[in-house]
This record gives sequence, structure tokens and C-alpha cells, in this order.
Amino acid sequence: MKSMITKILLGVAMTAIVVPAMAREGRGGHGGGGQNQGQRKRGMPGAEKRIERQKAHIQRALDKGKITQEQAVTLQGKVDAIQAKKDAAMADGKITKEERTEIKGDLNSSKQDIRNAVKPVDDSPSSSSSSSSESNP
Repeated sequence: MKSMITKILLGVAMTAIVVPAMAREGRGGHGGGGQNQGQRKRGMPGAEKRIERQKAHIQRALDKGKITQEQAVTLQGKVDAIQAKKDAAMADGKITKEERTEIKGDLNSSKQDIRNAVKPVDDSPSSSSSSSSESNP
């Protein structure tokens, strides 16, 4: 009887050690996450920094009069949507490779949108190709 109790207690102790370790590794304890594993756990801190930089860029452009309030609201809405997507992806405790790729793509797109709003494409006939195409309808 004493041997049986010892075995049960040993089994409970091992379970208490092994189960949290498996949960930390994710996907049933198979590990295999490599360097990206830590990034999933922290919730894409690089994306978090990019979101903050984009918000600051929008605010600076608005403060300097380079964009209108309406443009700022639109751009801020896009950045907020990316933040919400990242938060939703993190809801289960990890961000998959596909989610990470999509969020990075969204951040690249919003970065370009901000640049285009701050420095619109110059339509002046400074280059010979644009002036010749404008003069010939």
C-alpha cells in the first residue's frame, strides 16, 4: 500500500513538472519553434514598436500641417485596425507564421500610405517622360 501511494505521489509530482513545460513549448510539447518561438510568446514586439512609430509619424505630420485632420483620422484608423488584428491574433497566446506575415504586410502597407499622404507623388513636369506624355493627349 505504501508503495502504491508513493507511485501515485511521484506521478502527480511529475505531471506538475511536465505539463507546464509542455504548455510553455506550445503545440503539445513538440517545441520546434526555434527563435520565432520567443517572438510568439512576447506578441511581436517589433510590430508593437512599428505601430507606435507610425502613430507618432501621423501625429508629427498633422502637427506640422503636412496632412489634414481627415487624413490623420483615416491613417490612424488603419494603424488601429492593425493593432486590433495583432491583439486578436495574440488572444490564444501565440501568433502563427501566417498571422505574423499578414500583420507585417499590413504594417508595410500602412507605412506606404503614411508616406504617400505626407509626401504626395509629385505630378510636376520635371522629367522629360512626364512632360512629353502630358503634352501629347
